[in-house]
Amino acid sequence: MSEDKLNRHERRAAETKRRILQAARVVFAKRGYGQASTKEIAEEADVAEAGIFYHFENKRGLLKAVIEGMMEELLNPTSLALQHEWMPWIAEMLHRRIELIRRDGALLSVLIQEVQLDDELRQIYKERVLHTAFNKLKSRLDELMAEGKVRPINTQIAARAILGSYLSFLVPFPDPQLENFSSEEIAATLVDIYSRGLGLSLERQSEGDGA
Repeated sequence: MSEDKLNRHERRAAETKRRILQAARVVFAKRGYGQASTKEIAEEADVAEAGIFYHFENKRGLLKAVIEGMMEELLNPTSLALQHEWMPWIAEMLHRRIELIRRDGALLSVLIQEVQLDDELRQIYKERVLHTAFNKLKSRLDELMAEGKVRPINTQIAARAILGSYLSFLVPFPDPQLENFSSEEIAATLVDIYSRGLGLSLERQSEGDGA
């Protein structure tokens, strides 16, 4: 096979794989993983069902590929121009992730359910998302503390607290009130809490307790 024909074959294969993955996202979100069939996914992608087994082996392999793709989106790096600007970097990261969650909330609900039920998928999620995000965040907090830009604090706990508040938005649930706020406003509020806390002094707390 000539190099030109090989390149065309590779491009067609890559396009078929992309269409299958996109179709799987649509069908999983609509039907759930258990109810979705490879036949339905193939029809949505407008490809032969055998193409799914060629690229992904089986439905579970396709699920893993969809989860990997969502993880890549969640961990996709922010603008390099903001890497050294702590608060704008956090704000952009939160804004982009919240937009992703709002766009693909139904699919995320399905994926989270499957991750909870499957030991292998749960391990992939822990290593790819939780550990990676935690280590990056803790490392950055350590750097900022060394530079005197963050007050002395237990960065193990602080990183988990920040990560936990962000990950709470990964659990889609009906909340009409939250839909009234833009992702920018949500991100800005979280950044304000991260940077300044709640401003609750011991004196104010004592007054509140005695009221």
